[in-house]
Amino acid sequence: ANLYDENDCQLDKQVKAMQDIVGLISRTKGYETKVYFKLHPSTTGNIDVAATAFPECKRIFIYREANTLLAKNTQRKKNSCVKMRNHPTQALKEYITERKVNLEEMTDEMVCSAYLASLLRAATIQNNNSPPDTSIMISYDDDINMNSEMVMNILSTFLNINVESPQIRKKIDDELKIKANGRQRGEPWSGDNDIYISEQVLEASLLFLKKEATSSP
Repeated sequence: ANLYDENDCQLDKQVKAMQDIVGLISRTKGYETKVYFKLHPSTTGNIDVAATAFPECKRIFIYREANTLLAKNTQRKKNSCVKMRNHPTQALKEYITERKVNLEEMTDEMVCSAYLASLLRAATIQNNNSPPDTSIMISYDDDINMNSEMVMNILSTFLNINVESPQIRKKIDDELKIKANGRQRGEPWSGDNDIYISEQVLEASLLFLKKEATSSP
């Protein structure tokens, strides 16, 4: 996606590129009637490209509790969002322009808060402008964290996936009990209760991310 709004990358070119890429990576030895993709959170700023390229494709945006999310994204070696100070995406540029703030004058926590808020805003706008049967926003902390019944309900009612098989249900239960990524992938998962939330994070979250979250679903 054209994250930085380059002049030589119009929307129609982005849409065609995405259609071609999805077509290529969807090829298998058999004939697949459905494919599922997990996109990196950074692509959310250009979620309109995916919606235009595949208007009938169903989209699920999973968001986290604001303070916890910002605390995780400002941890050492995980704080790539601070790079947005010098290389802001188009979505972030628009977000800070509307709020009349300057990235150069912000703390690292504030930069990350504004960036994450711009992603949440883009997802919310796209969700509000989409038919209810093609787009939903789900709170990870309130709706699906270690809640296998809610996960299976989303899979069956929204994605029309048959989850009646005991083997599928067991697989879902097992997956919810382990960490899905990072160096501790596969280890038991008990939530993010050990995340330290500093005063700097709370202040930055209140300025942008937390504020944006209160106006989202």
